[in-house]
Amino acid sequence: MSQTYRSSSTATSSQYTDSDTTYSDAGSTGTAYTQYTVADYDNSIGVFQNQNSVPGAFVLPCEFVGYASCSVAFNYNETDAWVEHIVADHLQDKLPGKAVCWFCDTYLFDAKASQINDRRMNFHFRMEHIREHILDGMTANDIRPDFYMLEHLNRHNLIPKAVYDYAKQYQEINLPPEHTMHIYRPDFEPPERQRERERSNRVTNDQRKEDRQRKKNRDRKTDKKR
Repeated sequence: MSQTYRSSSTATSSQYTDSDTTYSDAGSTGTAYTQYTVADYDNSIGVFQNQNSVPGAFVLPCEFVGYASCSVAFNYNETDAWVEHIVADHLQDKLPGKAVCWFCDTYLFDAKASQINDRRMNFHFRMEHIREHILDGMTANDIRPDFYMLEHLNRHNLIPKAVYDYAKQYQEINLPPEHTMHIYRPDFEPPERQRERERSNRVTNDQRKEDRQRKKNRDRKTDKKR
C-alpha cells in the first residue's frame, strides 16, 4: 500500500513545551511539498522506497517512517517543510531536550548547552546534521532508533506502547558488524580524541619538564653567586 502526500503546506508559528518549561514562539515557512509515493514500513522498521523520485535525487524521509509508518517524504531542498512536518504533525510541538543523529554517534544535541539553550534551534541543528548524512547517501533503510527521542515519545504518549517496546529491542538484537560499527559503550573514547588527549598530555608534561629545568638552572646560578 502506498500513499501520496499533500501538494503544499505552510508551517505556522508555535510554542514548544516539555515538562514545566515553555519555549518561545518560533515560526518557519515551508516550501511546496514534492509528491512522492512511498511503500509502507514493515514491522515498524522496514524498507523505505521512493518510487517516483528523479534518479539521483536525495529524499528526506520522515523520522516517523519507523515509528508510525509515515510515508511523507521531501526533496533535499525542502528542509524547513521536512522539519515542520515532524515537529507539528508528529511531535505535536513537543520537542525533546536531547537527541542524537539517526546514523552516527558523533554529537549529542542538547538544548541546555550554553551555546544553544533553545529546543527549536537544537532540533533544527540535529535535522541539518541528519540531512548532511542523507546527502552523503544514507537512506531510511539506515536509520537507527534515537533512544533519547524514543523515551521522549513514550513519555508524552506520542507513539503506542507496542511501538516503544519494539524499538527498545533494537539494542538487544545481534546485528552484523557493519550495522553496529557506530554503536559504542557510554565510556567509549574515539581514537582521534584519545590521540588529541595524549598529545595534549605530552605537551603539558614537556612544559613541566622545561619549567623544572629552568628552575634548576636558576638555582645553580644563585648558588654560584653565593
